[in-house]
Amino acid sequence: LGRHGRVSKWHPYDESVKVPFVVYGPKFGIQRNVIDTEHLVSGVDIMSTVCDYAGIPTPPNSRGLSLRPLLEGKPVEWRKSVFVELKEVGRVIRSDRYKYVMSYERAPKKKGQAVNENYLTPDGNATRFLQGDTQRLKRVEQAMLFDMKNDPWETRNLIDDPKFKSVVAEHEAMLADFESALIPGTEFTRT
Repeated sequence: LGRHGRVSKWHPYDESVKVPFVVYGPKFGIQRNVIDTEHLVSGVDIMSTVCDYAGIPTPPNSRGLSLRPLLEGKPVEWRKSVFVELKEVGRVIRSDRYKYVMSYERAPKKKGQAVNENYLTPDGNATRFLQGDTQRLKRVEQAMLFDMKNDPWETRNLIDDPKFKSVVAEHEAMLADFESALIPGTEFTRT
């Protein structure tokens, strides 16, 4: 709604990517009046949670975690970061303290092409994202790093500050780990 001079939902700032998640279900053991701002949750967790409450296994290759222990107030070992994708090419890794943002360059759409191939190799050729093959993709030079504890409004980009070089490297490793497990689609046509 205008924060950072932006509108719509495809920006990396919390006003765009952070969505309140409200759950009600006292008959299922879900605690009332609990506000959890500590755990990093994602939309991919919803399916795993529903499967858990239904007593059925989560589908293979699911990246989500069941929110059941959090909803019922039980202690649980939880993820250290969460991944966000923005407009196919943007990437966000959010840890408890920092947010790292980067993008791959978008390939130009060809006339009559139904689906954008999305990515450019370092030599400028159009490609598609392939599992574990991000090293050949062309990155947008400008990345961002925000200290969400000391700068919750995301006003100071720390990416070029030498004091945060190890934080950037740690978040890039988290991103590489996440992307290495992505399973791309095999059908890219629309009928």
